[in-house]
Amino acid sequence: SADQMLTFSLQIGVADAEQWWGAIAMAIAYLRGTYGDLADAAGEFAGRYDTAVSWHGSHAWTLIEAGRPDEAREIVERHALDRPERFPVDDFAISTLGYVAFVAMLLERSAMGAAIETELRPYEDLWMSIEVYCFGPVTWPLAAAVSAQRRFEEADELFARTDRLLEERGLRLARNMMRRDWVLTLSRSDSPAHLAQARTLAELGAATAAQDGHDRLTQTFQELRASLG
Repeated sequence: SADQMLTFSLQIGVADAEQWWGAIAMAIAYLRGTYGDLADAAGEFAGRYDTAVSWHGSHAWTLIEAGRPDEAREIVERHALDRPERFPVDDFAISTLGYVAFVAMLLERSAMGAAIETELRPYEDLWMSIEVYCFGPVTWPLAAAVSAQRRFEEADELFARTDRLLEERGLRLARNMMRRDWVLTLSRSDSPAHLAQARTLAELGAATAAQDGHDRLTQTFQELRASLG
């Protein structure tokens, strides 16, 4: 388990063992729909690794999921998360762009979404990975970046591509989390067809989350479905 690996890593002196354990814990919480619960823990890691844009992006993202968008906006401004062209190019570069894309979508920041889209487009056919786990295809955060710009038809197509890729590889939990972003995007559209599609996806997401025993994610889908009428 991740806890056992943390204990072993600390015993042999791996300097960043806690950081990797934290990253895995956050990935698990995200797939269960409880990502926001780790907002303060993400902030602690972001403070410990202040030059790591990936942690600041994760911190802002978890704050939004925790219902604390004003604090997330402060993080965006303080660490210039809306200037992705300035992000360092390292092992986490693509994933970092992905995290910040979701921040742009959730905060509905169009200019930020456009800047992230520009940086992500060259990697559209790749997958995001940070060594210990694979997050998903780049089409997913790219859809989020496009969604932030309210280009709902294009975002819908990118989410549909993501859905097919996740289904092909049997990534059931990631696929259901992706549905949440897809529903949220379509719910912002004025198109009756998009709204009908959002209702169907929300119902499927709730049923899948309930089957997996993810109560919080089930509730999230149910609330989204209720908001659609």
